[in-house]
Amino acid sequence: MKILVASLATALLMTGPVLAQGSCSSKSPWAPVGREAILGAVALPPEPSVDYSGPLVIGQVLPETVMVYPVPQYDDYAYTVVGPRRIIIERRTRHIVRLID
Repeated sequence: MKILVASLATALLMTGPVLAQGSCSSKSPWAPVGREAILGAVALPPEPSVDYSGPLVIGQVLPETVMVYPVPQYDDYAYTVVGPRRIIIERRTRHIVRLID
């Protein structure tokens, strides 16, 4: 009986990582998923930097006065350039979703 229980425990320990990998949609467990994957793979056209002195943090709402440009192939997102950074926002809410240096 002890051998059977030990064998089952060993089998579960060995197949656990394999099953976990099968449920992941990306080849790397550290690869971005969802919105991060989409926005990380897009090449944004260069645009002039805008003057904006407000906070640039994820979740902050970018004012309507700041000029934004559409993200190619993704209608739900827009971006702007503030200094050396590109700022990705959700177009509908204008919430900042990513800061790219």
